[in-house]
Amino acid sequence: MSWNCGGLTTQLPTVRKLLLEHRPALLLLQEARDTSCGTYSALRAEVSGLGYTVTANASLQLVAIHRHGLCIAPVKAHCCDDGFRIQRLVLVAAGRRFNIRHVHAPYAAGVGRSQFMSNMNGEDAGQFAIDIGDFNHIPEVDSALGNLFPSEHTFRKNATDSGFFSTLDGCRVSCQLMPHAGLSRLVPVLGAQHAPILFSLDYSIDEFDTYCWARAKPIAHAVGSDWSLTMQNLFADAIRNGDIDCAWRLWAEYSGFTAPTCQKTLPRSAVAFGANTDAINVLWKRVRRLQAQGGSEDTIASLLEDISLLIDAAT
Repeated sequence: MSWNCGGLTTQLPTVRKLLLEHRPALLLLQEARDTSCGTYSALRAEVSGLGYTVTANASLQLVAIHRHGLCIAPVKAHCCDDGFRIQRLVLVAAGRRFNIRHVHAPYAAGVGRSQFMSNMNGEDAGQFAIDIGDFNHIPEVDSALGNLFPSEHTFRKNATDSGFFSTLDGCRVSCQLMPHAGLSRLVPVLGAQHAPILFSLDYSIDEFDTYCWARAKPIAHAVGSDWSLTMQNLFADAIRNGDIDCAWRLWAEYSGFTAPTCQKTLPRSAVAFGANTDAINVLWKRVRRLQAQGGSEDTIASLLEDISLLIDAAT
């Protein structure tokens, strides 16, 4: 998902709503200005409770918000990136390495934009490349990258206008990915000139498994069982030879303890919602059920707003 939010400080509630409603693997924000000198910290705290992590480039006003557990990482800037707004990321999906170039192209047509597009077109981004963001125009079709822009306009002159008159936001993807890719404009956001866009790719996203220690209950020995002479001799030999691991294992096994094992577990957020947890879970289940059944968008939006209010009250 990509959105030129026009300033992050006032749009934190909308960012949260987009994450709750669409659960994207990756949300890319342009013009994410930190006007209150604490917005990025507030954003990290906000999205962490929803299962997301933030990678921000404050100087370029570009922010990437991705789900916990994704195999994704920022990449060092290219030598030709100097003076331009571009954030580079690598994502592993379906065993493939996708190069993502998160862009905010120069505003005005001219030498700057031409140089920006020339740099991008001249770079060998590979067969699994995705350029996404605010291009400030629809680029010419490149031999290696195909355009993917929504049929509905994404930009309006004023944030209060009802009509959109131009398309500035979209994607360019490697020709190999075009048959698997789709893009649509989402419902416009009140108070923003740009509408968010949703990019989809028919590839499964790899996620890291998380693990925890699991301890079984102690095994109760039969009444009257003794520390046998054999066990005693083995234990003494281990101590004499300095094999503390063996001595510990012998004692632990006889005492009834079982060795801990490592098992998969669901990733857990670092944020707790206290008394509101049950209410949020109930509302969230209703949202998922309505989405699965094609329920009213107004009802879903109302429920998401209720969830947001509960999260605000808890944090």
